[in-house]
Order: sequence, then C-alpha cells, then structure tokens
Amino acid sequence: MAQKLAFCAFCDTMLETTGIQKLEALKCINCDINLCGNCNRKRHSKIKGSKEHCIIRLNQLGTLKAKDSVRKLELANIICLVHKDEKCTAYCISCSKELCTFCAFEGKHQDHKISKLETVYNEQVSELNNLKSKMKDDISFFNAILKNTELKRQEEAEIYEKAKQKIVQREKDMKEIASRESGVLFQKLDILLKPQIDALNKTKETLQKNIDYLKQTVSLTDQILQSNDAKSVFDIAISIKKELPSRDIKELDVTVKSQVDFIAPVLPLRFGSLVMPKLTIKQSVHTPLKSIKCLESFSNGKYVSIVSPTGTDSQSSLEYFQIKGLNFVVECKISLHFKPCDMKVIENNQILFICQDRIFSLSEINKFEIFFLSDMVLSSPNNCICITAVGNILLGCNAGHFGTSDAILLNNQGLIKNRSTLKYHVDKIAASEHDTYIIISQRLSLIKVVQGLSSTFESKWTYEGHSSINSIVKFEPMDIAVSTSGLIYVTDESTHSIHVLTQDGDFVKNYGKEHGIIDPEVLHLDKEGQLIIWCRDGTIHVADISS
Repeated sequence: MAQKLAFCAFCDTMLETTGIQKLEALKCINCDINLCGNCNRKRHSKIKGSKEHCIIRLNQLGTLKAKDSVRKLELANIICLVHKDEKCTAYCISCSKELCTFCAFEGKHQDHKISKLETVYNEQVSELNNLKSKMKDDISFFNAILKNTELKRQEEAEIYEKAKQKIVQREKDMKEIASRESGVLFQKLDILLKPQIDALNKTKETLQKNIDYLKQTVSLTDQILQSNDAKSVFDIAISIKKELPSRDIKELDVTVKSQVDFIAPVLPLRFGSLVMPKLTIKQSVHTPLKSIKCLESFSNGKYVSIVSPTGTDSQSSLEYFQIKGLNFVVECKISLHFKPCDMKVIENNQILFICQDRIFSLSEINKFEIFFLSDMVLSSPNNCICITAVGNILLGCNAGHFGTSDAILLNNQGLIKNRSTLKYHVDKIAASEHDTYIIISQRLSLIKVVQGLSSTFESKWTYEGHSSINSIVKFEPMDIAVSTSGLIYVTDESTHSIHVLTQDGDFVKNYGKEHGIIDPEVLHLDKEGQLIIWCRDGTIHVADISS
C-alpha cells in the first residue's frame, strides 16, 4: 500500500521523507494542519492563542494521546440542546447532562449540583481507565475460573462416562449370565422331555397311518360289495385279513414321565445403584487423645479406642468415652497387659484384639480370654482384623519376613474357614457387604497402595493415588472404611486428606482442610452409618456420608 504524502501547510515541504524530517513532521490538532518543525517554531507559534494548541508528531496519529486531544477539542464544541448558539461549559451531576452557562444558572438546574464540564470529563476518563484496568483483571479472573470449571466439567464428564459404561457392562454381563443359564436349562429340558415327545410323535404317526389304511380299505370294500364280481370278494377278504392293523398297541404305549416345569424364585435382581459421595461434618469435638491405633463403637453409641504408649508409658490402654454435643466424656480407662495391633467390636459388644500370635476377646464384664491362638508365625506388630458382612472374622497376618502375609478367615467361634497367602505386607483390611476385601498393602518397593480383592483373595484393582492430588507427594494410605453404599474412604498421610473411591477403585472425591478436616488418620463407621474421623491434633469429627 502506497504511503500517503504529507506537506507543511506553510512552506509546502514534503514531510516524512527523511529520518530527520520525520522527527519534525507535526500536526496541530486545533488548527487541523500539518507542520514542519521550522514553521511550527517561526510561524505557527505567532498565531494568537497557539500556545494552548495541541501539537503532536504525525507518527503519533491514532494513538490514545492523539485521540484524547481530539476528544478535548470536541468537548469544547458540544452545543447546548436548549440554547443552540451556546456551547456547553458545565455539567449537571444531578441530571448527568451537559449545560451551557445559561442553563447552569437558570431553570430547573439552579438547585442542582453543577461542575465544570472539563473537570467532570477528566474524572470520567480517569474512571473509564480504572474500569478498563479492573475489567482486564476481571477477564483474567474469570478466565482462570473458566479453565478450572472446564477441568471440573471434564472430570465430571469422565465420571459420568465411567458410570455409564459400568451400567452398560452390567447390563451386558447380566444378559450373558441369563443367556448362559437359559442355555443350560434348554439342554436339561431336551434331555428330560425330548425323547418322550419324539416317541409320542412316532406313535401319533403310526396311529394316523392305521386310520388312513382302514378308511381306504373300508371304501374299497364298499366298492367290491356293490359290484357283480364274485371273485373280487375272495381276493379282498384274504388281503384285508393279512393287512388289518392289530388292536394290540402295547408297543405304541409311551410312558409319560413326571411333569416337568420351570420353577423360578422371585428374581433377586440387584442391577446396581448410583451413589453420590457426601461428607458433611455434624459434630467436631477436641479430645486429649493424641496417639491412637484404632477406634470402634458399641451399639449403645459409646466409643472405645486403643491409646498407644507415649512418653514414659510402656503399656497400651483402652479408653471408653462418649461424645455429647461438643463435650468429650471419658467413662473409664483400662490398661492392657499385651500389645494389640488392631481391634474390632463384634456381636454382644464383645471386643477382639489381634496381637502378634493370638486374638484376645474382652466381654462386657471386662473379662479377657483367648479367642484364637495360631500355630502359624504371626510376628509382625502390624497384624489387622475386620468383620465381614456375614459376621466372619478376617485377619491380615504378616509373616516374619517382610513382603508376605496370610489372609485368614474365621467364623464367629474362632474356627478357620479359609486361608490364603498374599505376596505383600497388609497394613489394614476391610470388607464390603459383597465379600470384596479392601486392603492397604505395602510392596517390597515400600510403595503403599489400596487394593481390592475378591472373596478368593484375587486382586481386582489397585489404587496408587490420584494424579492431581499426589502429583508432588506420593500416596501414603493409613486407614480405610467401607460405607454401606460401597464407597471406600481412605486417609492419605502425605496430602492430609481423605480419598473416596468406588467399589472398583476409581477416585471420585477428596476431603481435606478446605472441608474442615485437618490431618485425618483413623476412620470408623459407627452403627448408624456415620463416618468417625480422628485427626492427629486429637479432634474427632462425626460426619454424615449418606448419599
């Protein structure tokens, strides 16, 4: 595009032709003329009132400074809407309207707040610049929120798609199971009734042939008897006697078996359910408990914890307490002559303590007895225990050498029902209502993970932390609890938070400091389905997790 030429209004010198002249290429905004530097100094400056004129360089045309200068000229030329021959010099702040001198001192504006037009203009320009700066900051603010919202939307969309795919897969699995079972029943049905039906069909076919033969023979006999041929009577009679079907049909008699029917109970159809993670703190109570191994509750609402030795203490102890409103009420404290690894409350408010080589029971009358004594090596101080949905007792017993453990299933009388060797160290163990076991395991690499096991102790899934939460610090699970809806709650030491997982080990939520939970460590589900959270500062939270 060709450059537009500019000439000085006084000497007709072409401007912007050389570097030196370019610096002296000027424009008077008030006069709306181009000037060279020489004419500006010697001629334009002689014009009356030119000292108040706005002179800018030609290469500054289009800049904010130039536009502001033009606007100020336009400001001085605003015509009054009432007095057409007058220019506006004032501004009515009460009416937000430009005024000429007559309007400012006459009529309805007499009692209004009046200011100089240029003063208000400068204030408005300054305010617009401030608003512009604020709006730019707001754009950055909302862009950041938009980005964060999009990330959350993507996460929710992923959760939605995962849940949708699981529902589709569940439907497919149930159809496959139904198809497979119906196929087996069809085979059994064929074995039971098909030979009988085939035999009856054969009998039916034989009987129908006899009937057809007899009808044809009767017709033929009628024809012979109505004819004049005597010899035919002898021939047909002999033939009929030879071919006549016998009434002795014992060989055609098919014994019908007992009636076969399809008996199906009411469908125990449990397609699945949708759960939304929820954790609402109902109560928060500060306690003097600074170091505990585990926390349990009784059917009457009381709690019991194993208080670990601290300072000069050499013995663990049991501490019974209640939470009444905001108060922590201690009921009693019992010293233990053994070192428990873990404990669980079973039926009749009986407490089971798992130690290195045995399990003690404690009844309501505070009587200790040996519940289970194993001849297997249980030398680790980190053995663990949980109760299954059907009341069986599951033990995680770590072997003498690091990295392996035994999963031992007992009935409620302490008799072994099943035992399986696991190729990792088990720190904590829990069970869902579907006989799915969730454990915190420690591998030879010293990496802690949460694992889901089937009822036969086969690994179904592994959770090693969430990428957005454990991107800087590694996942350090400490305790687990499984809700009645199947959600898995795991405390993470490294991020001082609680991870919430599905039954399949998928991350769905995280609760921490922003939810009022600081340094959570021990978890317990009470008889009402509430999640009890013990934090390292001694605070106990009672949380509603119903969804």
